[in-house]
Amino acid sequence: MTFRFFRAVTGKQPTMKHPNYLYLFLLMALLATACGNDDDDMMEPTPREAIENFVGDTLLMTLREFNFRFVEGTDRLDFAGTYAIDSMQLVATNIAGANFDLYYNPVTITLDQLMPETQTLNLESESFPGEPEATYYTASGNRFNTFARIAARVEGADIILLTAISATVMPDGLEDLQYALIMLDDGGDPNQALIEVGQGRLFIDRDGLAERQ
Repeated sequence: MTFRFFRAVTGKQPTMKHPNYLYLFLLMALLATACGNDDDDMMEPTPREAIENFVGDTLLMTLREFNFRFVEGTDRLDFAGTYAIDSMQLVATNIAGANFDLYYNPVTITLDQLMPETQTLNLESESFPGEPEATYYTASGNRFNTFARIAARVEGADIILLTAISATVMPDGLEDLQYALIMLDDGGDPNQALIEVGQGRLFIDRDGLAERQ
């Protein structure tokens, strides 16, 4: 079965006599202080904060409910490649009436164009019906997370879907893969056919390895 995004599978100033340069000095001092405070406010977020900002509170809660393994780090890890999930198994969902015994079609995922400076990447897969509009990744050791917001048109609605991957990269593929797809914006769902915002599914590869292609 191919993954679907449906509800179910089925005052006055005193006169001053100081030279003008004193005014300039005070003004510059105030500006310098203000700029310094602004710099403090613009500190780079930690990996955890960046994940929270990218995912949002609702979907972050969903991923935690699914026991998604978060990776917090900015290591320069090369996990680029194309990987095949040959035996997809549903292991977590918050969709009522979900059937955990259903067979899902194999999925191929390509991760490339890794940009360590911005922690962004390109992600492609036939398992979602659109193109990434924003991405983010983290890495620590040989473990990594990827997050992507996918924009697509499904059932007459312009939706945004979150995909999240957690895995350990090995020479022959990805071990301990978790692959989640969660609704971020259902576009109003005019046909009342889609899953609710915050709902989704988490899959693994049943044999423990998504092989490198």
